Amino acid sequence: MAFQRFYSVATNDPNQRRRGTIILSVSALLCVLLVLAIPLTLLRTDALPSVIAVGLGVLLIGSAIVLARAGRVQVAGWLLVIISATVVVLPSIMRREVTSTLFYLVIPILIASVVLRPWQVWVALVCTYVSIAVNLGLDGAISLDAARILQNLALVLMVTAGIGYLSARLTQQAIDRSEADQEAARVSTIALEQANGRLETQVAERTASLLQALAAIEQRAADQERMLAEIGEQRATIREMSTPVLPLSRHTLVMPLIGAMDTARLQNLQEQALTAIEQRHARRLLLDVTGVPVVDSQVAQGLISVVNAARLLGAQVTLVGVRPEVAQAIVSLGLDLSAVQTERDLETAMGASGMV
Repeated sequence: MAFQRFYSVATNDPNQRRRGTIILSVSALLCVLLVLAIPLTLLRTDALPSVIAVGLGVLLIGSAIVLARAGRVQVAGWLLVIISATVVVLPSIMRREVTSTLFYLVIPILIASVVLRPWQVWVALVCTYVSIAVNLGLDGAISLDAARILQNLALVLMVTAGIGYLSARLTQQAIDRSEADQEAARVSTIALEQANGRLETQVAERTASLLQALAAIEQRAADQERMLAEIGEQRATIREMSTPVLPLSRHTLVMPLIGAMDTARLQNLQEQALTAIEQRHARRLLLDVTGVPVVDSQVAQGLISVVNAARLLGAQVTLVGVRPEVAQAIVSLGLDLSAVQTERDLETAMGASGMV
């Protein structure tokens, strides 16, 4: 937790937060290096300038850490550059000499390349040249060796700044691309979430419509089943009504037949007749065919079957109301109805049975 609190930078800009984290890391490293350099500076005979530079560097680095954590990353970065340059140049200025230690001025250039913007690396280079010029102004006469050192130093600083600038520029471009990709991914994610929301809404609406349609279909199917059941009951009722069995007396039944007779009606006729004879223990059945318009061989055979089946149950069957054209059709068909008793009308049949 302490480690995370140390690297906490008070800013919402991810680029600034990244630079602030780098500044904190560099500051911590410089503090460690300066503290380790204290014993080495004490070994010199003129250790006072180095001790002053190290102490001032630690103090300013602490200020840079405070500024970076407060979100003032730009100021903290420049402070680090200035600190690193001061720690290198200050001892030379105080001693009024040009030494090879000035080559450590590459450190502020390197720090600038990682904590500042790319173009600011060149500003840091100019500032470094200015600090060298100040050192030369205080030194007065320059020896040949010092001139060579300064010439090589200027070249090294220029090369370091160029490399640092390219590195910082490439890093910034990579970060910009990464941020652009992240923004594009964020926009795509939002668009995808919106599309998913619309799709879920459409699916919910279509599911509700399908459920309603399914409920309507199920309701229609239930209605159809109920209608079919009612139609079946009506058909059964119609079949029963088309071949009714009416009791005339205790042992006599009459079945008035109306309309054309087909196979289904003939079968129903036989079933109804035999069932009624059995249930009522009837001895006589009057089949009234007055309402039958046509009697063909199929109808005649069906009537004969009813007569024969009724005989097996002990009942006598009488055909009532055989019209002339029906009788002529039966004769033309060559059917033998000699075994079947016939009567002209129902009244005559009832008189023959002793009911009138």
